[in-house]
Amino acid sequence: MKIATFLSLFSALAFGALSNKTDNPNGYDPIFDWNIVNDNEYLKEYNVTYTDLINKPIQLWIWMQAVWNQGQVWYQLSEQYGNGWVEKFSRENVDSRCMINWARDMEVITEEFMAIVEFSIEDWAQLLYPAPCCMYDPEEIRVTYLVPYQQAITKVFAWSGEWTYRYWEMLFGYNGWVEVGQGWVDKWETDFEWHKLSDVTHYLRVWVADLERHSFWSIEAWEDIICGPREETTGTCTWEVVDGQAVARDVFHVLDIIVDKLDETLQWFSLVIGNIIDATGNKNDPTEKI
Repeated sequence: MKIATFLSLFSALAFGALSNKTDNPNGYDPIFDWNIVNDNEYLKEYNVTYTDLINKPIQLWIWMQAVWNQGQVWYQLSEQYGNGWVEKFSRENVDSRCMINWARDMEVITEEFMAIVEFSIEDWAQLLYPAPCCMYDPEEIRVTYLVPYQQAITKVFAWSGEWTYRYWEMLFGYNGWVEVGQGWVDKWETDFEWHKLSDVTHYLRVWVADLERHSFWSIEAWEDIICGPREETTGTCTWEVVDGQAVARDVFHVLDIIVDKLDETLQWFSLVIGNIIDATGNKNDPTEKI
């Protein structure tokens, strides 16, 4: 054991300083200088060894086997989650949290798939070397493309789940738009009262406030997605800078003014005219045209 360690250190010290640096992703040891393909100037320039050339079919077979095995695991995982989605999204079981669970499952499936892509990029960098058009740095590809886009995809999944949950609760949850609206319809069909029309704009104020809050959350999430990875030192965006909240503020400012004026008008009508109509007993049949 000591002899092997000594020989390894000796070869690194004795030959490492004498040998040229190499970018060969298959590895290179100065002790195997004799193995370099010297008969071809191009292969010699890139320190390609006979071992590299002999091992390429074996490397290809190993990569194919690894992709097949990992692909089967990924497919089984996707099938398992897919069967769960069919059950969760049935009419009897669907609820506001279904999309949140779906988003989490999709994050796991994406991570498994990107793991296959990542080791494939590493292996093909070795397989294609030193083809003039196909030499690349796997770490550069991973940092520049894989990691940022995987993070963006994960954020999109997370946004879709949270967005569905928020708007589902806003529409169908407790005191949601559908529940309150259906309550009005049921009430007006049996006992319509003019002085309670202002309740409509009262709830409309609440709904606009909810819509504004959820919309700004959604815009902020997409601004972060479009921004991409941030610079470590300055914190600036590496993709695009988008200020969607500025436009949203103007839109909701106008919408708030419209709702305020509508609320003031309907409140005046309910207090002044609606109370008079109800007090005199002139309640119109809701099925009749007014």
